[in-house]
Amino acid sequence: MDKRTEALLCLSHIDKDSSPQTVRALAAQALRIDEDCAEALIILSRTASQPEQERLLTEERKKREERIKAGKENDPAALGKVLQELSAVYQQRGAYRRAEEALQKLLLLDPADKKKVHQRLLSLYALREDEEAFAGLVSAYPAEDARALLPTAVLAYKKGRYTTLQKILSSLKKSDPQLISLLLGREEIGDDLQRQEARDILRGNKALLDSAPGFIPYVKQQEDLL
Repeated sequence: MDKRTEALLCLSHIDKDSSPQTVRALAAQALRIDEDCAEALIILSRTASQPEQERLLTEERKKREERIKAGKENDPAALGKVLQELSAVYQQRGAYRRAEEALQKLLLLDPADKKKVHQRLLSLYALREDEEAFAGLVSAYPAEDARALLPTAVLAYKKGRYTTLQKILSSLKKSDPQLISLLLGREEIGDDLQRQEARDILRGNKALLDSAPGFIPYVKQQEDLL
C-alpha cells in the first residue's frame, strides 16, 4: 500500500459522529503518513481557527503552485481542492473578491466539473448582488440546471423581480423537484444520487440563502403555484 492510499484509509475512519478532537488526530496522523495529502491538510484546517485555517490553506496553495511551475506536482487535482476550500474560507469572512480570485484560478486548472465552479461563482455574485458579473457568467454558461437556477432565483428575489422569480422557480421545479422539496421542508424524493445532489446544491448556496432570509418563506407561500 502506498503512502497516499494509507493516508486516505486513515481519513476514512472519520464520520459525522467523530468529535473535533478525533477528526484533528486522524487528519494529523494521515499527514504524518503522507505529508502531501491535500485532503488531510484541508480536514485539519477545518478544526483550526479561521486565521489559522486561512494561513494553512494559503501556504498549501503557494506550495502546490510552485510545484506545478517546477513540474514536480504528483497530485494535479490537489491545488484545485485547496483553492475550492480557500474560496469558501474567504467567503465566510466576507472577502468576496479574494473568494472570486480563488475560484477563477480554479477554473484555469480546467477542473473536471466546471459546472460546480460556475455555480459557486454565480452564488458569490448573487451574494454580493453583482448583477454585471452574474449576467456575464450566465451569458457564457446559460442558467439551465438547478446549480445555476437557484442563485438566479435568489438574486431575482433580492431585487424584487417577482414575475421573473415565478418563472425561474417553475423552471427550477422541472429541473430539480428534489431541491424544491428540500426548500419547502417536504420529505425528500428521488433516488439517493438525486437527493445527495440536491443537498449538495443547498450546501453550496448556504451563505447566499442566509443573506436572503425571506426567500424560503416566499417559496413556501408560492407552493400552490409551483
